[in-house]
Amino acid sequence: MRYGTALLIVLGFLCSLPLPAVAAGTEKPRCAHCGMMVDEASPFSARLVAGEKTSWFCDIGDMVLSIRGKNADPAQAQVKDYRSGTWIAASQAFYVSSPKQFRTPMGWGLAAFRDRSEAAGFGDVDDLASILKRLQ
Repeated sequence: MRYGTALLIVLGFLCSLPLPAVAAGTEKPRCAHCGMMVDEASPFSARLVAGEKTSWFCDIGDMVLSIRGKNADPAQAQVKDYRSGTWIAASQAFYVSSPKQFRTPMGWGLAAFRDRSEAAGFGDVDDLASILKRLQ
């Protein structure tokens, strides 16, 4: 019985300790299409930037579906260059669709490239307009 009482006291003490605070701004954004956490470092993440508001996407394919479904302005879309990881305007990027080659978070298999010749080294190249028409 003494062991049980001591255990309850220790547990009570541990429960009363404050939880470590999470620094503001350290939470990962959630995908505006599917709700999954977005890995901003991923070469497959994307975003729509409209003034002060940024909508994040875990996968380029989710961004494309969101643009189509919400009639969002594609001019606000940004994707990452697959090689360098730098943000580029989605309308100026070149895309390669290859689910076997690019294992993206939601399985769309789309990668974006700043340079057309670099993209061509990975497969058939599309522009954003073609991707918007084709992806469903």
